[in-house]
Amino acid sequence: MYKRLQHITVSQKKLWILALMGIFFTLALSLTLNRVPFIRHKSDFFLRWHATVKLIEERRNLYDARNGEDISEIVYGGNLDYETNFYYPAFLIIFTAPLSLVSYPIAHIIWTTAVQLFYLIGIWLIIQEVGWPQKVNHITVLMLVCVLFVPYFQHTIWGQFNTIGMLSLAMCWITLRRSKYGLAGALSTGMLIKPHSSVLVLVFLFIWVVAKKTRWYFLVGFSVTSFVLWLVPELIQPGWVFDFIKSLGGYVPTKSVLDQWWNPNQVLAVTLTLGAIFLFLRLRNTSIASPQFAACLGISLYVWALIVPIIGVFHILMFPITMIMLLSHLQHIYPRLYKVALSCFGAIYVLGWIGFIAGLPNADLYGMHIIWSEMAHKSALPVISILFSLPLLVSTNENQLEKVLRASNFRFKSKLEDGYQND
Repeated sequence: MYKRLQHITVSQKKLWILALMGIFFTLALSLTLNRVPFIRHKSDFFLRWHATVKLIEERRNLYDARNGEDISEIVYGGNLDYETNFYYPAFLIIFTAPLSLVSYPIAHIIWTTAVQLFYLIGIWLIIQEVGWPQKVNHITVLMLVCVLFVPYFQHTIWGQFNTIGMLSLAMCWITLRRSKYGLAGALSTGMLIKPHSSVLVLVFLFIWVVAKKTRWYFLVGFSVTSFVLWLVPELIQPGWVFDFIKSLGGYVPTKSVLDQWWNPNQVLAVTLTLGAIFLFLRLRNTSIASPQFAACLGISLYVWALIVPIIGVFHILMFPITMIMLLSHLQHIYPRLYKVALSCFGAIYVLGWIGFIAGLPNADLYGMHIIWSEMAHKSALPVISILFSLPLLVSTNENQLEKVLRASNFRFKSKLEDGYQND
């Protein structure tokens, strides 16, 4: 054991310290939020936990309006002017049912810690896979930026579920890189937890896998896992799909980013969607390791973020997965553009915090601090990300680029094994 410890490099020690710091931070944030009763009960997780408890104890329908009435009374004293409900596919109980067996304060700590770890693990897996950034110090800075991110705090405070889809996307892409198509299809179903955030991503993946027979196992894995996800809650609550669809009628309508601009009859939204699908069809034969695939995957997220009406910036948390791929390719293909991209993303990050801090004096349930921050994260970030993805669509010599990426990944892992002296 002692000899093994002697062979641990400085870089590996730094990574272990970084991992322990990440775990400590997530636990500290979870415990801090848990100590504030209003935040604890205002968490969206409380709505789903409560409905799950009622399902198990009283056989009450997950989508029963009484669940929303209970929450309105407990959290807001009955003064909430809109309906609250489960609003998720019933297979979310895969996560909420085990936590319904413990008291809510404990369940809240576990959940808020888990969703943070999903986020951090997803980012770390992609960093390892693409080998960007390479230096441990740079990895530390990137992880710090990703943690000190307004959408991250908003997602954690509200006890949201988007990081399930984020981790699902990361693991799906990694398994596709290893040609494990069936497993990738199974893992991709994690994006169905919040389908309105990732529909276009799944559309791109389906178009890509259908293009070659060797990829069709993806559809098998997706179909089998989807069937299981339908069957498990169906055995507990028959007909849940129809109940779910019916419940969506009470969901509070909101505006998409495009709705905030001049967008008569959703013409621009339809145009962007059809344009993205046309692009996916043209590049359906591209390699998984190619810059074109990374660009299409990113565009599917960025375009959809502009189109779909989503409250808050929770869905932005999926962006780091594709942005790391984007920056990795830009660094090797367009070094000058890579530096410009880093500067632009950094500027948007800073503007997000400036808007948040400047709006705090007018903060309320959904105050100016969130609205101004959203101007950077919800509007500017997707647009800028799309613009920097476009050059990757026209890059040439794809095979050589794949070799560069594989070599980069090899160097990254070698430096972790041998120690990186310039950190």
